[in-house]
Amino acid sequence: MASKIVTKRILFGALMIFVVLGLFALDYVLEVFYFYYLLCAFLVGYGIYEFYGIAEARGSKPHKYLGVFCAVMLALSSKELVAVFLPHVTPQVAAGMAQLGILIAISILVLGVFVQQILKRGSGDSFADISATFFGMIYVGFLGSFFVKIRHLYRPDNCLVPDYHLAGLLFVVLVVVGTKGSDVVAFFIGRKWGRRPLIPHVSPKKSWEGAIAGLLFGTLFGLAWALAFGAILRFQAYFGIIFGFLLAFAGLAGDLAESLIKRKASVKDSGKWIPEFGGLLDVIDAPLFGAPTVYYAWLLINQLTNGYMRPL
Repeated sequence: MASKIVTKRILFGALMIFVVLGLFALDYVLEVFYFYYLLCAFLVGYGIYEFYGIAEARGSKPHKYLGVFCAVMLALSSKELVAVFLPHVTPQVAAGMAQLGILIAISILVLGVFVQQILKRGSGDSFADISATFFGMIYVGFLGSFFVKIRHLYRPDNCLVPDYHLAGLLFVVLVVVGTKGSDVVAFFIGRKWGRRPLIPHVSPKKSWEGAIAGLLFGTLFGLAWALAFGAILRFQAYFGIIFGFLLAFAGLAGDLAESLIKRKASVKDSGKWIPEFGGLLDVIDAPLFGAPTVYYAWLLINQLTNGYMRPL
């Protein structure tokens, strides 16, 4: 039985990787970003929908559809995306338009939630309902916005790399493989050799042995990634080591964060539509923490290296 579960996990994991890489290939070959934006919108929209399902299992009644709409709007309201669709605007104008989109999304959610809550008969625990709605937007919508940001760290007018389009995709690959690869390695090592529980009151099956193996994989993958693509991205191998370690650590934190939420709601998985993986939120929990980690780590490295590579 256990071997069948592992086999299914490997097969469906490989299928998901194939689909994502296919979208990335279309993105690169066609040199359009629409496929990637649609993927980001889907991940954020369905991810927060599953989060609201967990909140409902806890007894809250979040405003699901309003939250989904505003979370997607928040995630796509980035200066990087504005600059793609309106390439002739200045960075200041792009940033202003993105900020306007964020403010509109927050305003719609605040006003909409309170109006719906006031008009709802038998409003129940209004505080819990409102809190769940807003936390979902921050957890999935805000963190999900960094999926767009890391894709557009580079533009032809602000970087020194020969292929800015490929450079952005390489950072997306770094985040996805760095976080999920570390998670997979931690799962199998912990399953085979795990003896010491990591944080049993949050995730009983996670072990120190698995966590250390995941951190080691992330670090080595970051090094391999930098050695393979350092010439394209114009930086040294030790940057990859830093990114890889931070991603593995962030991925572990993201996994534990979702485990904490599910455990408090007495829910095993966020959904059931991905066999042996659970729901979509179970898949993107680690990248949700990994994307902002890489983004801000890159900004810091950019400052320390005197703007050697300049994000927008």
